[in-house]
Amino acid sequence: MSWTCPQDGNDVADDVPMCPRCYYPRLPMGVSLTSDATGKKIDAHVETLFGASNLKRLDETEAKYLSGEQFRLLPWVDQGGWAVVPVLSATNPTHLNDAPIEATGALLKPGDRLSIKGKYFKLTVGLL
Repeated sequence: MSWTCPQDGNDVADDVPMCPRCYYPRLPMGVSLTSDATGKKIDAHVETLFGASNLKRLDETEAKYLSGEQFRLLPWVDQGGWAVVPVLSATNPTHLNDAPIEATGALLKPGDRLSIKGKYFKLTVGLL
């Protein structure tokens, strides 16, 4: 199998993460967030702002700790992946692997853990 580079149309082998001609990185198709408490999942395939209104679909009892706007997931093309960027006005800060996320954001890896204040509303990250 192969993938087609969207920048120059080059046909690239599936196991190659970057176009060898123009160095365009192959990004994961999106991010999957799975609730540790309920096992329910929500996916993002485009830049998405998450908060109380869309995360309540995970049926978490700890949704009360969420702000209306909590964090943003977006592709970081130059890093070849997806990032989480906190909303700085959120009442309770978003944590990545039990540490507050810097204002500039952080690159996500499969198995990373997002949470509120490191102890509430725990989500496991997957890349699609």
